[in-house]
Amino acid sequence: MQVTVLNPYNVVLLFQPVTLQCSYQTTATQAPIVTWKYKSYCRSRLADALNPSGAESQLSSQLQQANPGYDPYVECQDSARTVRVVATKQGSAVTLGDFYQGRRITITNGEVIWGLECLYNRSIMAHAS
Repeated sequence: MQVTVLNPYNVVLLFQPVTLQCSYQTTATQAPIVTWKYKSYCRSRLADALNPSGAESQLSSQLQQANPGYDPYVECQDSARTVRVVATKQGSAVTLGDFYQGRRITITNGEVIWGLECLYNRSIMAHAS
């Protein structure tokens, strides 16, 4: 399976719509299952800004200096953040996750359109052909 995500990070204002695009190619005969997930940030940028001398802020700063590519706001285990399934899609059947039932979420040409400050993750699972 070949999966392409044009923009893995989307930055939008709170409550503004965001379009999460991905495309895939597979030789499987059964339609793959596409899953969109909400992932909260690992740390609060606001809390760090309000308390820059706090122990966690200091540790994050040291880690960033030692590892220039490290981002403490997005790089952590899923067990350290909130993770929820926003929607799954197989073929034309779309199912919203429990937390998102009744919310204004749109699937347009296989893309989720919704607004909230967080990280979104897409995964695609195809059955072996």
